[in-house]
Amino acid sequence: MPARIRGFPEDSIVRRITCGRWHCAALVDRHQVFLWGRNHCGQLGLGFLSRACVTPVKILLEPDEDCLLSVRDLAAGEAHTVVIAEAGHAGLDARAYSWGDPNDSRLGGVDVRLHHSPQLVKTINHTLERLRLNIAKEAQQPKNSIVSCGIAHTLVLTTTGQFLAWGCGKYGQLGYGDLWDREEPVVVPGVHSVLTFATGNRHNIAAACRAFQRIDGLGYAK
Repeated sequence: MPARIRGFPEDSIVRRITCGRWHCAALVDRHQVFLWGRNHCGQLGLGFLSRACVTPVKILLEPDEDCLLSVRDLAAGEAHTVVIAEAGHAGLDARAYSWGDPNDSRLGGVDVRLHHSPQLVKTINHTLERLRLNIAKEAQQPKNSIVSCGIAHTLVLTTTGQFLAWGCGKYGQLGYGDLWDREEPVVVPGVHSVLTFATGNRHNIAAACRAFQRIDGLGYAK
């Protein structure tokens, strides 16, 4: 039977929630990230490995507690987590944080020795700067996402409606025309003006704006 999850601050508002295979994550009041579930790969971001947490635990994206970040979105993969956040002032460029299972390049080039703690994905900033792109400020619809994870890959939506993809590419789920893993995010070619999208275990699907009248799919097709 459904049961109420306890452990969130009183009078708080849960704005986003996501589930991986072994863990869950929730955005509370735009600034607080809570996780619970298994932690055998460090996917809870606690700074250490453990069996499980049955009560939501608040984690800090930055070691400095005074560094207030506004979280735009978050997503859970099989055993990793990705958060899109920005420094407290609206309009600043967003940044991505990842932690958890470091295999298959799914964390985007962070220090794998610290995979059990949130780390800034510097490779995405390099890609954005080089291509003059920015992470989407918010989804076109409140229920839509700007970041989504499969088992071992991640997609992030940009302001132009394009995708940045990284992680496992064994089944073509990065959409780059090959089957290689990618540590540095790549822009998925031929996809733009995306309104909504979703990731499966090893595949993705996206719907573009009405002017293009198209739905694109990429990844494992068997």
